[in-house]
Amino acid sequence: MRVITVSGLVETLGPALLRPVLDGADLDVRDVVIAEPGVAPSPGDLLLGVGVTAEDQQELLDRTAAPVAGVVFRGPLAASLTAPPGVAVAEVPAGVSWTRLLWLLRDLAGPGEDHGETLASLADDVAELLDGPVTVEDAAGQVLAYSARQEPSDAGRISSIVGRRIPSDALARLRTKGVYRRLTRGREPIYVPSGPDGRLPRLVVPVRHGTELLGAIWAIVPGPVPPSRVAALDPTLTAVALHLLRLRTQGDAARRLLADRLRALLSGDACDLVPPSPFRVVAVRPGDGLGELLRRHGWRAPYLTSIDGVSYVLVAEQGDALVPGSWAWLRLTAGETGLTVAAGAATGDAPVVSRAQARELLDLLSDRQITTYEDAWPRLVVRRAGAIPTDLLLGGPLPALIAHDAAHGTAYVETLRAWLWEQGNPTAASARLHVHPNTFRYRMRRLLETAPCDLTSAEVRLALTLQLVTL
Repeated sequence: MRVITVSGLVETLGPALLRPVLDGADLDVRDVVIAEPGVAPSPGDLLLGVGVTAEDQQELLDRTAAPVAGVVFRGPLAASLTAPPGVAVAEVPAGVSWTRLLWLLRDLAGPGEDHGETLASLADDVAELLDGPVTVEDAAGQVLAYSARQEPSDAGRISSIVGRRIPSDALARLRTKGVYRRLTRGREPIYVPSGPDGRLPRLVVPVRHGTELLGAIWAIVPGPVPPSRVAALDPTLTAVALHLLRLRTQGDAARRLLADRLRALLSGDACDLVPPSPFRVVAVRPGDGLGELLRRHGWRAPYLTSIDGVSYVLVAEQGDALVPGSWAWLRLTAGETGLTVAAGAATGDAPVVSRAQARELLDLLSDRQITTYEDAWPRLVVRRAGAIPTDLLLGGPLPALIAHDAAHGTAYVETLRAWLWEQGNPTAASARLHVHPNTFRYRMRRLLETAPCDLTSAEVRLALTLQLVTL
């Protein structure tokens, strides 16, 4: 039995087939049944109000209570409709067949099956129709199945099957030709001519559920495919779409479960998740679409969760850049994709500590920076010292420089900051401020005339640094 909730079904099927109306306790759906007068539902049932009129909908809800997972009515529903605590209510839009909805819901909430074997069989059917070898991919480009027929073939097909995804160089060429733009936006099959690198022609057929792209069928073909043969694919495409929808639902449920367990681990709660040892907890920005990005780059089941709006990834400290899920791999992937990554210290038994370190470090990083707690400790020490809840502007030259900048539009405070941060190196300090070294030296002379101080003293430099980090 798959684990899927009412909200999971709504999210999977989308508003074209099922729309949320009233939230419930989001219980696991154990069965999908048609509501019948005098028949008591079982815990976890999702009731379909087939034939229930608008006048009788409230009556059905009044005699329904948790642990029933929810009730589905034909829409549109009255705004005054109320449900017992814990019972979700959804509506099926006008024009959608109850039979079709029941079939889809039972497939999604029913017992699992070997989708890989079924998809391989469907790939064989498509290969026979198109007279060429076929692969079936999900929306992330991962190869899920391929036909038994292998000829004719080329290096791209072999690499895709062996690596379970299209090689990066072939992917780049296809993107340049606009194949993926057309695939994500349209419904029509795309014919891709042969390439100069020996790549054979292909027919790319989008697989969609409503407006959402679930994946694609890639077939090596001898040339353009007649429309009649493409039209013959429709029944098979419907079956492929259903299996991709099921796989996505199963994957979503598994990812939610893993995210919940990881969240418990990083929060210090009881959890049976055993991470690799040693590991790092890594805070990542931006978090939107992070899971899909990690999976697209080869990590099929990333240790990923979100706590208080921050995305965290748990990675193995050991392993090189070719091992998905290792710190070296994440560091390389982040550099290639422009992520901002703050890694807590490597540990074997302190996930809460590593998470706190990563969260603190993330606040210090600008966009696209990547660093570890071990490498950034000086910045963290200075930040913590500057966070002391007291006024550190007790005296010295800084108050006078602040006043002078405000009155005359100078930049003496930032000039002094650059000088301290670059340890008195005028070339590096001027580069930090994007000015000529001579301009920087002139500013330093003028600010020391405005507010004299002994910058040869280590104690003075430390005091000024602490004052500056509080500004």
